[in-house]
Amino acid sequence: GGEGGAGSISSGVQVGFASGGGRRSSRFRKLQLIRQLWDSYDWLIWMDIDALFLDPAVDVLELIDKKADLHFTLESAGTASAEQGGQPLYRVNTGFFVVHTTPLARDFIERAWAINDCGRGESDQRSMNFVLGRVNSDDESCSAEGAAAEWASLLARHGGAKFAADKFKFYDKVRRVAGCSQSVSQ
Repeated sequence: GGEGGAGSISSGVQVGFASGGGRRSSRFRKLQLIRQLWDSYDWLIWMDIDALFLDPAVDVLELIDKKADLHFTLESAGTASAEQGGQPLYRVNTGFFVVHTTPLARDFIERAWAINDCGRGESDQRSMNFVLGRVNSDDESCSAEGAAAEWASLLARHGGAKFAADKFKFYDKVRRVAGCSQSVSQ
């Protein structure tokens, strides 16, 4: 407990976790670990402790499109307004994702790390959604315009939208059972 030096945890926030003494919640540990392991593996898989695979004998890397660099599961984020077409909205859930250690994926992870939840340091998931151009309507700290500009900037540096369509894969086959996420193959 207490507000000690770097490495101490108080109320779920680690002091000195970010470079420069900034604050980040312990949720950012997944990005920290991915950044540390980047040069050691071709593929990195993050799975939260509450994620559950229905068939542990299945190799996740056999289920994904290996041409893509980032694989995310989606969760509902409500419905767009009538003026915006009334379509369902989705955001990525960072409780399970797969990363191919390529320059595009590294740029994505580094941008999510740098954004630090638009300065709040609370949610890696909000940071990743911001980089993907997705924000929640109830989130005042991350503007939709800023998210759209961030996504456009990322795409521009890595070959544009057509290229990115092949490099980012989103899966909607995620179910929640008794508070646990279950990733289910396509």
